[in-house]
Amino acid sequence: MVGLAVTIVRCIGILAVLSPFGSTIAGQVQKPSLQVPSSALQHREDVKDIFIESYNAYRKFAFGHDDLLPVTKNFSDGRNGWGASIVDGMATMQIMGLDDFFNEAVNFVGKIDLSESKTSDAVRQVISTRRTARRF
Repeated sequence: MVGLAVTIVRCIGILAVLSPFGSTIAGQVQKPSLQVPSSALQHREDVKDIFIESYNAYRKFAFGHDDLLPVTKNFSDGRNGWGASIVDGMATMQIMGLDDFFNEAVNFVGKIDLSESKTSDAVRQVISTRRTARRF
């Protein structure tokens, strides 16, 4: 799973360059003479497929929780149980044009109560204002 995450992170740059929204939202961000390799479009689709497969596993086994534990097909709530993976994935969903995932995430995020941790008393963490503001 770590290798998968590394692959996704490395390819996000290609996705941003090839995104149909890139020039509309941010304007030109690359040199006009930049030549994208002929394999770039296929890599973009491969990364999108990997994201969809990974996020579907998260939805099946851990939706609403912070992290998927893929080996055990379980979840963990190390960040107060607010669905941090959903929040973290929203920008990627938008860039990739995954409107159904993105709209589902918007609906979920709108219901998060940041004043209350969802973790049990045994693992309850102090709610960090800095970490919460940065992520949520």
